[in-house]
Amino acid sequence: MSDLNGYSIEEMSTWDMRDLGGVIHPEDAAYALERARKKQARDPSALAHYSYRSYRIISKAGETRWVEQ
Repeated sequence: MSDLNGYSIEEMSTWDMRDLGGVIHPEDAAYALERARKKQARDPSALAHYSYRSYRIISKAGETRWVEQ
């Protein structure tokens, strides 16, 4: 993920959900954050992989990049 978004592992290790939300493209944030919340809560409805759904992030350099999770 560090290679994809340009943030160091050290930077990301201190992130909370708000920080994570800051790198997700505004049009995709609700979808991606809800999925992350469910996984962290060990919600049984959370899917292990979302290969059928991609979302965009904004890299540290300000570039839009697609992520398939």
